[in-house]
Amino acid sequence: DAAGVKLCVRELVWNRKEKTLEIHDSWELKKRSGNTVRIPYYTIGRAVCRSGKLQINGVNVRLDKCSASVMDVPLEDPMQTISWGKTVKRIDVTAKSSSKGECSLIFEFK
Repeated sequence: DAAGVKLCVRELVWNRKEKTLEIHDSWELKKRSGNTVRIPYYTIGRAVCRSGKLQINGVNVRLDKCSASVMDVPLEDPMQTISWGKTVKRIDVTAKSSSKGECSLIFEFK
């Protein structure tokens, strides 16, 4: 409620023929808050974003209606570092938005 989110839907689509996995997010906000929406993802794998192209553990990820950036996040909790290591990668996906919006990440396993 504090985030002002009225509706948020995540859909996963596995296309066996195309060898792709699509994560599609759509949302509706109670009121427009700025011009963008940021969705964080986390991974312990290798993540690189260069020239608008995202790659996670060697898998190309197409960005539809969004952009991405990657940064290292140090972990300080000893329980987390046992499982995840000393850092994780945070992938910030940013999409332009009015009161409604959508974006997709398409993982290409070819």
